[in-house]
Amino acid sequence: MTWAKLLAGIDGGSGSEAVVTAAVQLGQAFAARVELLHVEVSEEEAIPMVAEGMTAGAVGKMLESLAEQRQVRAETAEKLYRTLCVDAGLPTCEPDAAPVPGRFRIAFRRVAGRESDEIARRGRLADLVIVPKPIAEAAFSQAVETAIFATGRPLLMVPETLPERPGSSIAIAWDGTLGSARATGAALPLLGRAETVTVLTADMEKVGAKPSALVDYLAEHGISARTWAFLPGEGVLGERLLAEAKEAGANMLVMGAYGHSRLREMVLGGVTQSVTAKSEIPVFMAH
Repeated sequence: MTWAKLLAGIDGGSGSEAVVTAAVQLGQAFAARVELLHVEVSEEEAIPMVAEGMTAGAVGKMLESLAEQRQVRAETAEKLYRTLCVDAGLPTCEPDAAPVPGRFRIAFRRVAGRESDEIARRGRLADLVIVPKPIAEAAFSQAVETAIFATGRPLLMVPETLPERPGSSIAIAWDGTLGSARATGAALPLLGRAETVTVLTADMEKVGAKPSALVDYLAEHGISARTWAFLPGEGVLGERLLAEAKEAGANMLVMGAYGHSRLREMVLGGVTQSVTAKSEIPVFMAH
């Protein structure tokens, strides 16, 4: 299995450089086309609600500040493309260039609109969506939620600081459910390139398909894996999962993403939310 087209969302924030780096590495590994997408969000979209009683002058200053931030982020995103791709001598192409199967190349697309709309629409026609990990203060971001719940494609969430050789050692969060099975299947291209694959399982008595059965399944694909059981214990399961992945030497985590609809907004489930907020390694998710 392989990937032919990768979509990387770069918002011009502090995590954008890591996203570009990860996208380039994967594009080279799979001889895939990489599209770096920057969405310029309008000031009106950036303010979901103006506080009651706010003066026209205050609103005007807020809009002006947001416009300046938008420009800075757009310039940062384009500069990253120029520095890390064009100046580095990597093969580039126009965003709407004709398809060339089996050839690594990079395109930069800058559009205005709603970030969620653009990621959803373009992500549905990519094999993998790559976005930055949300800032520390937030447990989720619009880009992460949209990529998980609105594209139908797997997501790779990248931390601001990439570990060395990300994906060379991968941990799979396995509980035998549909979500973990779907994520594992979607990650087969990455798992096939990993040097070490570890199946992490908490509370083996309650798991559906046993981890040993997953090891056998992966072996059918030529992937050697080991099992790693641990007791959930006290505290947040997502944080414990990350700790076990770290102890296993993993530099990437594969897991199913869980969520539910509330007032038409997709909200990340508890384990997914804590992993999204606390992870220091790339996390591959599928819903």
